[in-house]
Amino acid sequence: MKNKKEIITEEGFVLKFYPRKTKEISLQLSTDVVDLLRKKAEEREMPLEALLKFYIGQGLRQDLSKEEAKELALKRLKSRKGSEEAVEADLAA
Repeated sequence: MKNKKEIITEEGFVLKFYPRKTKEISLQLSTDVVDLLRKKAEEREMPLEALLKFYIGQGLRQDLSKEEAKELALKRLKSRKGSEEAVEADLAA
């Protein structure tokens, strides 16, 4: 896949990051919430946008049922592998 980023850990594991399609949205939050988010982002030494994505993803995963989460994970895996045979082999491992 194009623009794939790989990192090799000290243990020799290869971590691959695949860019996903994104869509820009506009979101209005109260200034006190934005101030708190900026403070948390600074504490975690991460950009505000990354913290927002983290919080949104975390909340979404908590709201998804186990079955919905499994279907979403399978869909993502299929899109990376390109075939169901490869996916089934990965899931069986």
